[in-house]
Amino acid sequence: MSEESKKYKNASESKMTWRALIKQTLHECNGKATLKQLYQALKQTPKPETNHHYEAKIRQTLQIYNDFERVEPGTWKLTNTTNHEVRAL
Repeated sequence: MSEESKKYKNASESKMTWRALIKQTLHECNGKATLKQLYQALKQTPKPETNHHYEAKIRQTLQIYNDFERVEPGTWKLTNTTNHEVRAL
């Protein structure tokens, strides 16, 4: 990947919501990943530069949106739902 395309990707990732970035990352992991995998992948994006508690933000995002489903402790997958509602807490 060229330096110019890396800069473009980083710029677009910094404007993405945590929700969209996590969805993209899970999609790149064939729809399923452990928290450790998500932390490692998302640490490489510009988002953690503005939120030093990014691991907590990732967990919060996974828990509140219906786009994600916990498979087992520490493992999440994308759901097949088109319901984009926030979960009732």
